[in-house]
Amino acid sequence: MTAATSGRQGARSQGDYNTFIGKDAESFYVDTLISHLTSTGHVQNGADTASTTFAGVVRTEATGDAETRNVEAYCSGTYEFAFSGTAAITDEGAKAYIVDNQTVGLAATTTNDIACGVIVEFISTAKVRVRIDGYAMAGA
Repeated sequence: MTAATSGRQGARSQGDYNTFIGKDAESFYVDTLISHLTSTGHVQNGADTASTTFAGVVRTEATGDAETRNVEAYCSGTYEFAFSGTAAITDEGAKAYIVDNQTVGLAATTTNDIACGVIVEFISTAKVRVRIDGYAMAGA
């Protein structure tokens, strides 16, 4: 490829969400965590599973069996999630790790320590708000 010699009309997105291919036979629900399977390149519902990385928070519901369906996921913003264990105000500023598609915890409560953001607000002993900026991966 050669260097551009005039303006380009490149494909640009706003950058606040990415599109992934969903794992076969999984349903994805709005405002839930999803993980990227490094072995296949698909996304699956968030879980404390080895060989996955945090992909984002589902933007639009995607259901059905088709492996080719697109899953849109936010890669920035703050979201409220259930907390594994007992949340405390002292957890603000700590990294949040995926437990399941709607629950986060601290590193000491997860096995694979898949970081999904930073706890920015203590809501209750069972809920926290997490900022995912810089933790969600780029889409396909």
